[in-house]
Amino acid sequence: MKTANFLAVAAALFFVSSVIAQTTEEHHKKITEHHTVIKKKTEELQNGKATDKKVHTEEIGKSIEGAKKEHTMMESKMTEEQKTATKARHDSMRKHHDNATASHKALKEETIKTTPNEVKIKEHAANINKETGEAEKDNLEIKKTIKK
Repeated sequence: MKTANFLAVAAALFFVSSVIAQTTEEHHKKITEHHTVIKKKTEELQNGKATDKKVHTEEIGKSIEGAKKEHTMMESKMTEEQKTATKARHDSMRKHHDNATASHKALKEETIKTTPNEVKIKEHAANINKETGEAEKDNLEIKKTIKK
């Protein structure tokens, strides 16, 4: 009986610690997942396939914020040596996420208008898509550099 309880407690602690202690690899993966959502939603806005532009815009915003959060968490778990080796890429990723955030703000303002300008919506979506693509390139380069 005591062994069964001990094993149950040990399994629970292992599960909790594995959820809390994400690795940089897991953060890279989550950043990529957020970037994928952003690119898909912006492409749908650009191609006129978005069924609800406001919902797409909200989902884009959540994923931009999610990618930024995961990036911060990933960077906090890196060694000083890894941070130094990837500093330029981290700075670049932050810049691209900030640019995507600014374009998202403009997109959001456009989509809530009574008569949104479709050309502007597509332009903002294209800008977000471009910045996200560049941020993902940085993410992959960081991943490659720290695996060396």
